[in-house]
Amino acid sequence: MLEKKTRIAVIIYIHLTILAMIFIRHPMVMAHEPHDVVRRVAISPEFASDETVFISIGTTIQKSTNAGSSWVICTHGLQTNKPIVCMAVSPALDSDKTIFSGTNGDGIFSSSDGGESWVHGGLNGDSVLSIGFSPSYEIDQTVFAGTDGGGLYKSTDGGSNWILLVNSPIGVPITSIAISPKYITDQTIFVATRGQGIFKSADGGLIFIPLACPAIPSKFESLTISPMYPSDNTVFAGSSREGIYKTVDGGISWQTVNEGILDTNINDLVISPTYELDQTVFAATRERGVFRTTNGGSAWEPVNRGLNEWTGQTDNHWLSLAISSSYSVDQTIFLGAFEGLFKSINGADAWRQLNTIDPGTVLSIAISPYYSTDGTIFYTTYKGGIYKTQGNIVNWDVVNTGLTRTLLWCVIISPKFNEDKTIFSSGFQTVFRSDNAGLLWRRMDYGLENVGDIKSIVISHDFYFDKTLFAATAKDGVYKTTDGGLHWYPTVLRYTDINDLAISPQYSADQTVFAAAKIGVFKTTDGGITWQQIWEGSSNPKSIVISPHYKFDTTVFVGTYGDGVYKTTDGGATWECLSTGITDLYVQSMGISPAFHFDHTIFAGTKGSGLFKSTDRGQTWYSVGFGQTDLFMNCLSLSPQYDLDRILWTGGPSGVFQTKDNAQTWQRISSVVRFEETEKMFVLTGKWWTLPFSYASASKITCSRSIGGKIWLEFVGTGVSWIGTKGKWMGIAEVYIDGIFKEEVDLYAPATQWQVPVFEYELGDLGVHKLTIKVTGRSNPSSEGTVVILDAIDVLRFDYTSKGHNLRFFAGHEHQ
Repeated sequence: MLEKKTRIAVIIYIHLTILAMIFIRHPMVMAHEPHDVVRRVAISPEFASDETVFISIGTTIQKSTNAGSSWVICTHGLQTNKPIVCMAVSPALDSDKTIFSGTNGDGIFSSSDGGESWVHGGLNGDSVLSIGFSPSYEIDQTVFAGTDGGGLYKSTDGGSNWILLVNSPIGVPITSIAISPKYITDQTIFVATRGQGIFKSADGGLIFIPLACPAIPSKFESLTISPMYPSDNTVFAGSSREGIYKTVDGGISWQTVNEGILDTNINDLVISPTYELDQTVFAATRERGVFRTTNGGSAWEPVNRGLNEWTGQTDNHWLSLAISSSYSVDQTIFLGAFEGLFKSINGADAWRQLNTIDPGTVLSIAISPYYSTDGTIFYTTYKGGIYKTQGNIVNWDVVNTGLTRTLLWCVIISPKFNEDKTIFSSGFQTVFRSDNAGLLWRRMDYGLENVGDIKSIVISHDFYFDKTLFAATAKDGVYKTTDGGLHWYPTVLRYTDINDLAISPQYSADQTVFAAAKIGVFKTTDGGITWQQIWEGSSNPKSIVISPHYKFDTTVFVGTYGDGVYKTTDGGATWECLSTGITDLYVQSMGISPAFHFDHTIFAGTKGSGLFKSTDRGQTWYSVGFGQTDLFMNCLSLSPQYDLDRILWTGGPSGVFQTKDNAQTWQRISSVVRFEETEKMFVLTGKWWTLPFSYASASKITCSRSIGGKIWLEFVGTGVSWIGTKGKWMGIAEVYIDGIFKEEVDLYAPATQWQVPVFEYELGDLGVHKLTIKVTGRSNPSSEGTVVILDAIDVLRFDYTSKGHNLRFFAGHEHQ
């Protein structure tokens, strides 16, 4: 047996060596693959000191106060289910904290506390495509909003009231607003439209003059005005088909400036704050990335090093730009894209991709049916995989062995977990199953092609016998398996986005399942053979829970995205809106007491206002969860013995929280986030290669024996651990923290060890740090090689040591 294992190890080493010689990466590889479209970026006027950036993703706004290293979701009061399509920050953000955001169909929102909370600012029903502040906003309180066909609006009281500028372009989208730096004296505004060209006003919007002439097209997406406009009269305009135009006489005449532009579909333009000195402008194009001019538009060059050039996307890739007000010093630019967020700190010579949603964001929590005796909890994360604890909430294992994806929307536990140790989790077109309590996962996705994200799975309460599960898919309705996940097939509920599922506790008898879809709620009473739409509403049902005593009370609750909570007590025949006391009508998650027939308790987690509780079957609600930092609540789960222990868990961007006293006080109980190569989160320089490997966390390892090769990760945390491999062919690596050498790590071991912490370091206070691993090409005298392997990196987010908490890493594997 020993000789056989040794031969296997030799084969692996030879395979790695051959690949090392033939596989060469570019000198710098940006490898992170985000899953969120960053439509707009807005940067603080005081970025050099406050490092504040805002981005819009879908219906949410996120804020960073460390130049994009980490983000918080700012949705308190942002009561909309419409995408945020534009944003602007006050020129005096440091003092007035004012931000405006425009939605695609729900008017405008404003914040006066730096994004911490929002109020609806009017223009109900309008799509607001562009916003422009007066440069003297602190004095004149003037702001403009361009709509999708409804004209241009103006406020002179900080957004409290809006007036339609009747001479502004009507009936066409107003896509961009550029305001003179000396607006307080010259009252000059330019607006770009998608259909009628460019307009100019020199009296604060009372009269607009069309600047269209045969020289320029009619459809424009972006304007940017020179910071020295009062003297140089320069404006650049980006069109949707004909490239970039420039005027140096205040719009009287225009000329094309497309020399070097390889894509004339221009989505955005930004101009250097010191344009009079550096003559620099940047353009974001639809398909060919970013272009730069340093001579006022006479010639452009592509500046795309580090931007991923993806594979056949038909959506607009490169959407918006934001430039630091201290660009001449810090050279910082942000780029919002279909593929996520990029940042450059050298004037776009190179770009780095940023995480916009934290990999440790908790998406689902599952509690063992036998929690009172086994203490088992699992939770899934945005990109960090699956975490498990047994009996001690302060010690968590990362259980990613066998996973090939680590963005996992759902985790569920078998009703007979004490016997079969079975768990399921779901991601993009994939279901994973473990039959040993998470130690090893295997894919179970036969039949799940082209279904998109699998957002929810429900399991029959008689799964031990009937092997039945249902899956909610983002593209193709509800799927079912009756062989424990080996084969999946579509039910007749097809071609629609399903957000959540609820299965009857007596499924084996009544064959009942409910589906919350974007277009309403559906019900089957024959195991998915047929479905009936039982509720059709304008709001998007996001979550659904069924009474544990459904057989007797036929009660179901639905959380909607805009209308709060609905309830049926007749199996869906009639519905009642029950939202009294819920101040946030965007309900993302729900949980019901296992003793609902006795305590009448139900919880609702919201988009921006945290957790609400009802103890009267949903008739009235009140806010709970004080002491949590997460107002954006992705999931919640109640103890199977909630009527006795009063334990509840919630999950969101800040991790997992637990209460043991009926939601009176809370404790954060998650502390470690795993960064995996599966999600390509690391920056690589030199020659590296990535291989699938069954013993690895998330089934991949990243390897090199190239002298001087580096792999690094920027993270926010209080501690870090390199999860790697030791063995008889491993070499020596140097490890640096924040650019400072810390240790030489000798990876030699006589027996191969996978998934082991080879380097651990405590950093103290929570902050932004960088871990760098460098290949030396040297090795232990006993070693037969110089290979360095990175499996994963674990980041400790909170210093629990002083409170008796421990960061516990997965024990790993050893092979003789």
